[in-house]
Amino acid sequence: MELRRLTLWGYFRQTTRTDKTGNQYVKVRIRALSPFRRKVVDHLSAWLGVFCTILLALLIIPLVLAELLPLAALLLIALVGGLSYIFLMAFLILLVSKRKTILIGGSYVRVRRYLFFWSYLDRARHVTFTEQSYSPLSNEKLKEELIHEAAETDDTQKSLKPYYRHSKMLIIEHRGIPYHVMSIYDVVLAEQIRCRLQALLLDVPSGSLGQIAVSPEEIWGKQAGDLNHGS
Repeated sequence: MELRRLTLWGYFRQTTRTDKTGNQYVKVRIRALSPFRRKVVDHLSAWLGVFCTILLALLIIPLVLAELLPLAALLLIALVGGLSYIFLMAFLILLVSKRKTILIGGSYVRVRRYLFFWSYLDRARHVTFTEQSYSPLSNEKLKEELIHEAAETDDTQKSLKPYYRHSKMLIIEHRGIPYHVMSIYDVVLAEQIRCRLQALLLDVPSGSLGQIAVSPEEIWGKQAGDLNHGS
């Protein structure tokens, strides 16, 4: 399993709630890494992995050299170092991931900005979810560039910030005005989240009150390519 796929653990959770007036709404919790946080996770997990490997060599190897061959001892160091790197990265991803809560009702969309502060958007005034690239290139050209990135040899291109080139900004537009929701590392993950949010706007029709006709289980049931089982 690729390490970057660890970001998909619980990245999108939705539940149906009922407010005080008896109207249902969908509560969405998004968890993802920003490009800066992903960079911190990569560097910190690498350094901690090296530290654990050195610590193992200094403290444990002298105790087992009498019973193990030198080659077996080296293989043990490499194995423990690699496992420590993987587990440290997984732990740090779960620890530092940014979380965002969004409520989607028939007449509103609410986005949590801070602990107790919410942004209220009236759905009667056209609300839609989009995404924006950090790259000066268009989305289509950026996709082509990422596909051919492995074969690039231009030092100028490689000197650009790779974490931001591989990231997108999740945007919510209200009355044609864009508002930044969160930054998401991994363009594929950003697109999946945007599509799911946009689909919820269609499944919870604007102006609808009372019970939501389609449950989350029916919306995201088990089927080919189901996002709930993408990880």
